[in-house]
Amino acid sequence: MADGGSQNGPVVLPVQKLQTTFPSMITVGRARNNDIVVPDALVSKFHAFFRQLDDGDWGLADAGSANGTKLGDVELPPKGQPERVRAGDKIVFGGVSAFRFLDAGGLWAALRDPAR
Repeated sequence: MADGGSQNGPVVLPVQKLQTTFPSMITVGRARNNDIVVPDALVSKFHAFFRQLDDGDWGLADAGSANGTKLGDVELPPKGQPERVRAGDKIVFGGVSAFRFLDAGGLWAALRDPAR
């Protein structure tokens, strides 16, 4: 979910598994063939990806993007190993798009009360 998208509240970006080349990843990028499309010029065509970790949690990795990926205040290394991401964590793709990683319950709560 993008923070502060429009004046009407947060913007929710859908996850739609389109990328069959990487079946174990949820890809993020500007190109339309990503699973999560972020239409921003500072986001690379294939910018980053989520992957489920061995313990069932989710990890996030930068795919070698031009403008970087931040998880909280930490800049992820380009083409590094996925870093654990938890519900509520803030994520920045390309330096301008602020997102929060939410599970279904967290999304419902955020949509009901965007100030949370």
